[in-house]
Order: sequence, then structure tokens, then C-alpha cells
Amino acid sequence: MTLFAGPDEHAANPPTTWKVVRAGTRHWTHATAAGVVIGGRYDRKRDAETDLLTSYARLWDQESRWYAGEPIDNWRPYAELMAERPARDAWRGRDAPAEAGEVPHAKGSPHDRRRTDTKRRRLDRSRRLERRSMRYG
Repeated sequence: MTLFAGPDEHAANPPTTWKVVRAGTRHWTHATAAGVVIGGRYDRKRDAETDLLTSYARLWDQESRWYAGEPIDNWRPYAELMAERPARDAWRGRDAPAEAGEVPHAKGSPHDRRRTDTKRRRLDRSRRLERRSMRYG
């Protein structure tokens, strides 16, 4: 998991520019200066501020080192991933590499189909239960 789409976007959004914003009437989240939500959902603003300064800042630091080529435990090297990218794009049927910020779960992706299959199974189950209740009423 990375916080941003690539090294340029990562460098443009250091933790000093992040802020804690209200995400609803009773929830708080983390956002960049541009208002892009980074993540997190907290009931207390204090908890969100603490996590922003610890967990998310640590993740940003790890990503900085990863983009620079430093090995991080349990992370594949960034250069290795970029070397595999043309083959991965060809396998996906793309002529050009994926654009920065592209949504990986776009319509028609395996993830999209899996969500549709889950919805279909839930609907089938609810119809079976409906029929059963009508039968045995």
C-alpha cells in the first residue's frame, strides 16, 4: 500500500502539509493540503492527530526510502516493480503504461467482477429465503 500514486506526488505531499479534517458530524480523517483524503477514520480529533504524527508519518518516511532504492522489510524494491510494469500492462491488455493516479479497481477489472458476483450471491440467497418463508409460512 502506498499513500500516493508515484514518487512525484509523494514528494509534493510531505507530512508537514497534512491536516486532520472533519469527515462527518462525529468523525475525523487525514487529508493533504489539497483536500485529498489519505485515510483513517477516528471518533476523536486527538486520536487522529496522534496517528497522523506517528503511523502515517512513519509510512511516508518508509515510502521515501523505498522510492530512493533503500530496501524495506517485506517490500519489493521499487526499481523491480517498475521493471515489471511493461509486462504487467501488456498482460492487462494496455498499450501504454498506467497513468499516475489511475484507479486500480476500474469497471471490468477482476475486483469489479468479484463485487458483482458477491451481490448476485446475496440476492440469490435472499430470494431462496423468501421462497422458503412463503412455502412454510
